[in-house]
Amino acid sequence: MDIKIPDFVSTYAEAEEIIKAQQHFRIGLCSCRKGRGKCGHSRPDVCLSFSEQIDFPEGESRAVKLADALELVSYAREKHLVARPCWSLDVEGKMAGICFCCPDCCRFFTLNDKPCQKGAFIESTEIDNCLHCGQCVEICYFGARKLDHGRLAIDRECCFGCGLCAAPCPVGCITMAKRTQAPEIL
Repeated sequence: MDIKIPDFVSTYAEAEEIIKAQQHFRIGLCSCRKGRGKCGHSRPDVCLSFSEQIDFPEGESRAVKLADALELVSYAREKHLVARPCWSLDVEGKMAGICFCCPDCCRFFTLNDKPCQKGAFIESTEIDNCLHCGQCVEICYFGARKLDHGRLAIDRECCFGCGLCAAPCPVGCITMAKRTQAPEIL
């Protein structure tokens, strides 16, 4: 039986577009961090809900405006957090929210089976222009980029499409491209 998972990875640009299409915003505490302990990558309130009601465990959220929600994307970009939007399990076609995750405590990174869908984008590297500096390797949480004897090696099957690798590239040889075969997202 094939179980569809409502969470998927997105680029920051996609996350911003999702946010702009919503009407209500609540920022809440990361439940992964609460359950697993201290995280070295971010502030504790990195989960965004699009619900009017308090829908975080123990009511640990606050209503915010669109500008605050977009500021959370800027913070995620600065701290190299992965945007992980989630579809509602109750209402088909409704977006529930976006969590901004890191591998310190997020269950989507700490579990071996990565229970999250790949995003609509995939990395595209102009390898001939690459300096093989490894800056992109350091922030690829999915293991798609490695240095092998001083040369960048890319495993595109492991790319979830977050786009974190593109930002630190000193020569701009990494971009995000639409996947030729889009993943099936709820």
